[in-house]
Amino acid sequence: MVVRKEMVNGFAIGHGGIAFSLADSALAFAANSYGQVAVTVESTVAFTSPAEVGDRLVAVATELHRGGQVGHYQVEITRANPRDDELLIGHLRGVVYVTNKPVVSVSQS
Repeated sequence: MVVRKEMVNGFAIGHGGIAFSLADSALAFAANSYGQVAVTVESTVAFTSPAEVGDRLVAVATELHRGGQVGHYQVEITRANPRDDELLIGHLRGVVYVTNKPVVSVSQS
């Protein structure tokens, strides 16, 4: 995701909610990749560096543990821009509840 001017806060840095939404989406894709609906029950995010207009943010989710109906994930949010190669701007840790319902795409519903 590229940070646009409408995505920054009053200090001209990327709004935390934008980066959180990106990380939450990465978590959802990872947790639902088994074909069972998984929903987030808890998540926390910590920011380590700011993002600015023009920065490209990337979120990568890693499954830490999945067993029964609970899964634990970590998502790293990095930025890539002309100033530096890649920099960690934050990380999200999330817990999901795995249901017995199959994931159904919008085109299947």
